[in-house]
Amino acid sequence: MATDIEKFILGIKKNCPLLTKWSAIKMKHKALMNRSIFKTDIEPSIKTLDDAVQRFTDALEDKKKLVAIIDAMNTGLEKTSADSDKLKADRDKNEDEIENNKNMAQIDAYDKQPDADPADVLKTFNDLAASYVKSFNLHKKVVDDLVKNGESKVALIQKGRDDYKAQSEKVMAAMDKAGADAKKAEADAISTLGDYLDTSEEIENADLQKQLQAFLKLV
Repeated sequence: MATDIEKFILGIKKNCPLLTKWSAIKMKHKALMNRSIFKTDIEPSIKTLDDAVQRFTDALEDKKKLVAIIDAMNTGLEKTSADSDKLKADRDKNEDEIENNKNMAQIDAYDKQPDADPADVLKTFNDLAASYVKSFNLHKKVVDDLVKNGESKVALIQKGRDDYKAQSEKVMAAMDKAGADAKKAEADAISTLGDYLDTSEEIENADLQKQLQAFLKLV
């Protein structure tokens, strides 16, 4: 939803550049350039207003582009999530657990075989220890990688937050400055136009009065 200042700026923007329209009036009525008659020069205010409207419009476009920061963060998060899913899948499909269960079952069987050959029992113990070490190392690697993956996600989110904060503050500051400049320039222009209308009435220039009144509606 557009703010009041946005509505104000966009309302004037459709009439910009105002200086071009003012120049046409000035060329038709040379008296406007006579500072002994029209004492205040309105052009600086009009130029400032045109400039402020353009700066605000540019900042408004930059505001719309802030979503690109979110898009970039989400793209990064999607990749890290995919990497995380792959790590978990690789961990879950490993065959070490099958080997662990096989060796453990054999040890359990030996528990009921007091006459078993100690060499066979020892071999099974060695196999069980080796399979558990292999399984543990794999799980540890996956966990370490998942931690790194999580750290990457945190870094992406923090960067997105910091980038958005910096850019949005810059954009909003530009909009606030341009909006304030436009408001002041408009007030100055309207005040000067009021003086011009009074003067044009004094010098009985009806056509100039008409032109000034039309221009006033644009500001």
